[in-house]
Amino acid sequence: MNADSEIIFPLPQHPKSRAVFHFGEFTVRCDAREVVRSGESVRLERRAFDLLAYLLHQDGRVVPKEELLEKVWFNQFVCDSVIAQCIMKVRKALGDNGQAARLIKTVHRVGYRFGLAVRRETSNADGAQSSSEAGGTVPRVIWLPTEPPVGQESLSWVKTGLLPVAAHVLRSQGIAVFQLSDSPDSHQPPTTTAGSNAHGTVRLDAGSTRGEAAGIVTSRLRLDNDIYSFDWQLQLASEEFMGTAEGESPVELALQAAGAIAPLLRC
Repeated sequence: MNADSEIIFPLPQHPKSRAVFHFGEFTVRCDAREVVRSGESVRLERRAFDLLAYLLHQDGRVVPKEELLEKVWFNQFVCDSVIAQCIMKVRKALGDNGQAARLIKTVHRVGYRFGLAVRRETSNADGAQSSSEAGGTVPRVIWLPTEPPVGQESLSWVKTGLLPVAAHVLRSQGIAVFQLSDSPDSHQPPTTTAGSNAHGTVRLDAGSTRGEAAGIVTSRLRLDNDIYSFDWQLQLASEEFMGTAEGESPVELALQAAGAIAPLLRC
C-alpha cells in the first residue's frame, strides 16, 4: 500500500493545535485543516497539510529528514524521496517552486525549514487569542574554536574546520555567526563581553540581554573506540544550555549541534 494512501493520524506534537499562521498572502488554520490564499481556499492533501503544519510549528528551524519521517510519517517504511515528493506537492499547491523555494527551503543533506516570516495566532480554552511573529532582531552567535581530541593531531582541523558547517545551518535560519580566535585582542561585538576560564566555560557580562548580546558556543570533540562525541555549550546572557551528539563523523555532529542550538537562539 502506498504510504500516502494510508490513514493519517493528527500530529502527535500538536493534536489540539488551534494555531493560525499568516505568511505572505496565506493563512493556515490548523484546527480546521484549512489553507487560504487571498481569501480563496487552497486544496492540499492531508499528508501535505501535516507536513506544512509541522514545519510552521518549528519557528523557522531546520527539521532533519529523520524527524519528519518520525513525526509526520510515524516511522512508516518510506524513503527520503517520499518527503521530497510531499514537499513538491506543498510547493505546487502554494504556488512555490523548487528553484525559488520562497516558502520551503531545502538545507542540503540536513532537511527543510519554512522560509518566510510567519505571524502566529493561538487561542486558549476561553477563545482569547495571542499573536507572535517570527523575525525582528537578528539572533547572533559567537562560535569559538572547537577543542580537538587530546593527542589526535590528524583531527586538529576541527578547531576551525567545523565552524563553516555549523554556520551553514545557523545562517540558513537567519542567525548571524561570528568567530573569535584564541587571541585576547580578538574582535567582539560591542555589546558583548566574553571571558573564558581554565575549564573552557564562557560568560557574558551581567548587563547583557538576549536581545542585544550574542550567544557564545564552546565545543569539544572526543574520540572513543572510533565513535565521536561532540559536546557543546551555549551561553546566552544568564542562561546556559548543553548537549552532546555522538556518531562516526565530526561534520555530521556539528550539523546536529547547530540544529539543536538554532531554536535556542531564536526563542
